[in-house]
Amino acid sequence: MGRKMKIVTKLMIGTVCLIGIPSIVIMIMVYQAMTQQFETSMGRAITQGVQQTATAIDDFAKNRISDIDAFSDSPIFRLESNDVINDHLDSIVDAYAFYDALTYANPDGVVIASTDKGLIGKVLYDEQPDTKDAFMKALKTADGDSVFMSDLSDPTLTGKNARQNDLDMEVLSDVSGPDGKPIGVLLGVVNVTKMIEIVAFADDITVGDESAYLVDKNGLVMITPDRYASIMGPHKDLAIPSLSKQLGMDGNGYKIYINADGIKVLTSYVDLSEYGYDAVGDWSLIATSVYDDIMAPVYDLMETLVYAVIIMMVILISLGFYLTRTSISNPVSNFINQINSLAQDKNLTIQLPSKGKGDLADLGKSFNQFA
Repeated sequence: MGRKMKIVTKLMIGTVCLIGIPSIVIMIMVYQAMTQQFETSMGRAITQGVQQTATAIDDFAKNRISDIDAFSDSPIFRLESNDVINDHLDSIVDAYAFYDALTYANPDGVVIASTDKGLIGKVLYDEQPDTKDAFMKALKTADGDSVFMSDLSDPTLTGKNARQNDLDMEVLSDVSGPDGKPIGVLLGVVNVTKMIEIVAFADDITVGDESAYLVDKNGLVMITPDRYASIMGPHKDLAIPSLSKQLGMDGNGYKIYINADGIKVLTSYVDLSEYGYDAVGDWSLIATSVYDDIMAPVYDLMETLVYAVIIMMVILISLGFYLTRTSISNPVSNFINQINSLAQDKNLTIQLPSKGKGDLADLGKSFNQFA
């Protein structure tokens, strides 16, 4: 029995090595190839979706610049009374939901007409100090085509109580008289409601519990559906070199890294345009997805393959064990027992099976002749 098990054991070990080791090696190679391929395809797909969303933000900002440029060229500012100009500005704000206010001020900054009636008669940049620099630049260029836009960032909005809805873009263009000289400046205050909707679309592209973020050139979060993010605070992964380095460069792509929460993520980043005569903006749109959630289809497929290989190995080993016992182990053990009987009992009448073909049949014939 000991010899019998020894033969079976050796054959089983050989079978396991012959089937198991190559199967494991092949599965590892397949897993690595599938992982790399899936990472690349998903990274590119998510980045492409983020790029489309970033293009929508670019288009929105550029369209508002085109709006103000067109509005400021209207002859109504040169020919009509202040009341008519007020009605005109009111009608524009009523027609375009993304304008919170339109204001027309003379070269001294005094508000002549506005949808915000409380500004009329006041100095615009006294009431809104952040508009003074762009206001003066608009008067200085005074070519009718130079539109200035403020950055969406607002350093006055910090802390947990800061809300993205409080952000806005201020778009300014000079208004020229018949002689081409500036007679005033038109200011449009654009709310970010539409941009919030656009960034929310990018968030739908992400996989898992992570979010999309519109950040400024310093990496401060301006718009995001992430309710835990601090508006006008640094993006949580800004301290991670693999991401911050990319945000400092103009380019699109994706990175895989361990984020500030200790979670492996895939982050796609897209650089947006710069807007207006003074080229403000230079924002980035970031969309982060949980790596394990992205790779879930690969994990599921590999799990299925592992189970299939295990089942195949069990079947092949069981079949090999059965064939080894019936075709090799049992006949060999029988031969050994007969030979022992011949040696111990001097029984020369022993006959071993010798029918058929093969090594065991030949061995039986030789033994019988010897006996």
